[in-house]
Amino acid sequence: MNALTIDLSDARQRPLNYLEMCQTIAESYPFEIAHGIQKDAIQNGMDALIGKGPLKFIFELIETSEGLFFTMTDNGTCGLTGPVLKFEDYEKELGPDYHWARFESFAFTKPDPDAIGARGQGKFVFLAGSKKGTMFYDSLRKDGTYRMGFTVATRTGCPMSHRDEDEGRNFLNKLTALAPLVKAGTRIVENQELVDPSDVYEYHIWHAVREYCPVTLLPKGEKERSDEGRISKRKGKKYDHFELCYKLGKYEWGDVQWIPTWTEWVDLIEAPGLIRDIRIVPEIGKLARSLEPSVLKEKFREIVKELRKEFPTKERVIESTGFVDSVIKEKIKATFRRVTGNN
Repeated sequence: MNALTIDLSDARQRPLNYLEMCQTIAESYPFEIAHGIQKDAIQNGMDALIGKGPLKFIFELIETSEGLFFTMTDNGTCGLTGPVLKFEDYEKELGPDYHWARFESFAFTKPDPDAIGARGQGKFVFLAGSKKGTMFYDSLRKDGTYRMGFTVATRTGCPMSHRDEDEGRNFLNKLTALAPLVKAGTRIVENQELVDPSDVYEYHIWHAVREYCPVTLLPKGEKERSDEGRISKRKGKKYDHFELCYKLGKYEWGDVQWIPTWTEWVDLIEAPGLIRDIRIVPEIGKLARSLEPSVLKEKFREIVKELRKEFPTKERVIESTGFVDSVIKEKIKATFRRVTGNN
């Protein structure tokens, strides 16, 4: 029997409602949009990882002169490599390094059994979160070349465009007032409508990262996710790695960068009186930076132990949130003087 041959030269393309498709994709995730955003953003980074990593991924809510923007940036990756393709170019198999082409398409998956993304649809969840259906993205590739692009989902289409090098840098800055990337990687930019600011301030995004991150991102020795999609805590550990990250995420990076290791961070979060008031940890950091690293390491637990007495939560409770800043500072300074002997 001969294969059926049909002349399609005068055929029409079937219409597709992109806005509805984006929403349907977003609703397919267990935690809906917040789940899909973190999952697919991190997956994009993992699939473009250089060697064995490590991957650095940053979620930020940034306010500029042009508005409030939610950005997702990966570092340690090759960036969105490959050419910008025409519609007809997708008839051919895409090369393994055609990351830009796959990012700008739907269901063109990477033929790699180790790739995390399986359906090639994740990018559309970013469009689903925007009432304007608009997404910007820029990438500094491993060869040093820069490109930015943007996509707009409409009822019957999903047009996109791009700009290369300085034209792209200037175009992105004009639209968002964001500086272009200076490290190899990729950034996805959306206005505040992608994620409601309350989702960020109330740590819903961190919750989604912790509960639904790819299995490959679990720390060494961490158990795989259960059937419900939640990450099991390591046996014998009070806190899993992502819970530590979740609690750390409420601080500005500069306010906690002084903490020597995860061990010291655990010491802090096990002291509820020190974590409850957002002012305390940064104030500890101001004094901790004045100590030699070896002294800080040696005295850290003793400092925390003494600070627990200043901000107790067990036999008696002192609610520090009612204190003015000067009282907080003096209590912490007095503790450092007692423990380290420094004035």
